[in-house]
Amino acid sequence: IYTLSLHDALPILVIQEYAPVGIGVQVNTGEFSNVVGGLVIGRAPDAARGPMGSSLMRVPSPGNDISRSHLLIEPAGPGEARITDLRSTNGTTIQVSGEEPYLLENGESVTVPIGTVLNLGDGVSLRIEQAR
Repeated sequence: IYTLSLHDALPILVIQEYAPVGIGVQVNTGEFSNVVGGLVIGRAPDAARGPMGSSLMRVPSPGNDISRSHLLIEPAGPGEARITDLRSTNGTTIQVSGEEPYLLENGESVTVPIGTVLNLGDGVSLRIEQAR
């Protein structure tokens, strides 16, 4: 008969899954992008309009309502995104859950929580989500 004591116990490896850190952007056309650093969004976005290393997201704008480089999205903190208008022609309507929509324009910036919807015009909207 063998007696097992606490000193004989084998170490146990515990693996814990973590949700992705950060934010992402879901477009109503189906595209999704994680936001790492900055994400410049527009009908013909230019990385030079965001911080160094910014990613680009091209969205359709058949009526040219959406500017070439329309807005910049950056991580702002846990569960938050910083949205900056890049001096777009028509601005972006911001809809935070439970609040009245408002227009972001003229280079303004705002910090919003996950779940916020951004309407760029021309039938294109984005939703701030958790990174995948």
